[in-house]
Amino acid sequence: LMNYGPEQMEMNAGVWINGTGKLAPATNIWGKFEMIAPLAFIFRKDLTFMPEDNMTTLEPFDRSTADQIDTALVSALLNVEIENSSPIGGNMALLISDSTYFPLYLDSLVTGNSQYDSLLSVFNDSLDTDIAYTKYEVLETDGNKALRIDFFAADSSLQFWIGRLFNLEFEGPDSVDFNTGFVNPLYPKINLNSMEIDTVRMEWLTEDDTHYMVPMITFSSTNGTPRTFQTSNFLHLKSFITMTLASKGILGGTTTEEDE
Repeated sequence: LMNYGPEQMEMNAGVWINGTGKLAPATNIWGKFEMIAPLAFIFRKDLTFMPEDNMTTLEPFDRSTADQIDTALVSALLNVEIENSSPIGGNMALLISDSTYFPLYLDSLVTGNSQYDSLLSVFNDSLDTDIAYTKYEVLETDGNKALRIDFFAADSSLQFWIGRLFNLEFEGPDSVDFNTGFVNPLYPKINLNSMEIDTVRMEWLTEDDTHYMVPMITFSSTNGTPRTFQTSNFLHLKSFITMTLASKGILGGTTTEEDE
């Protein structure tokens, strides 16, 4: 019913009296009904969220394998496919940490932010910790987004860190109805991306520690047009890493370009 955005709805009802009854003149019969329908949203600003119960645990690499990667790695390529059947586009970041807590306001936890002190206080209240200060690096392509943030106690000991493995833009489907905001689920948007993973990010993955990963999704503003979300909407993410290793780094010896 709601998929077609009707301008008029007709409802028919019936009344049954079991046994003998009387209906006096000028009286009324009433009742109630419940209608469940999706809501259309207009995003004036970007909206960031993290899916619930979607944390991935990455157990430590076998140390011999990790050592071979560290010594023999020539290049690493991350291939990501995002299938978007939601009515809106945006960007997706994959966060990694040796902690299980990922704040939505991660990119605001920088010392130059005017709300830094209050956000750090919220962070400590949420975790019941005593983080005194942070150190951060930003993305080369976007100085407003953090590449990595380290969290330190008052004695300057590192408590944990949060890094950004990647940050990818994804487009919304072309089949979104302009007036109702519905998307045709039969025509999702396929976004294909490939990017090189630098040695810094590879070292995060090969550290001798358990890591946790979670996606952080930002929906872009809709410029005043509605977007309607349904249970049939989805964002599917497929990714894999292709690594090129030098043969001498694997078998032993000095790595040269001729041996790649």
